[in-house]
Amino acid sequence: MRILLSVVALGSTLTIAQAETRIFVDGNKLHNFCLSHPLSASGYIIGVADQQLIAEDMNLGQGSKFKFCLPEGAQGGQLVDTVCQYLKNNPQIRHLSGAILVTGSLSEAFPCR
Repeated sequence: MRILLSVVALGSTLTIAQAETRIFVDGNKLHNFCLSHPLSASGYIIGVADQQLIAEDMNLGQGSKFKFCLPEGAQGGQLVDTVCQYLKNNPQIRHLSGAILVTGSLSEAFPCR
């Protein structure tokens, strides 16, 4: 629940920035990918997750609100299922950036300990 509130708070801050910055995939489009274009959803979700993990490895993601730690043996399909389920269960925030929703849902599902 804390993550959801963080996503909403960050999203409200980003709403102003979104007016000036082009966001290619929001949560509504990503949810549609989950339902109708699973390969597109998979590519987007795994791409965002990879980018976040690489940024962390390079110490570029320090201070990120949405840090996640995948368990040993985690598969890409698990990430896709996790994010798609999160989008299904939280329609009230699907207007936010898809990348924010991917990292937020993964940090909730796979918190670092």
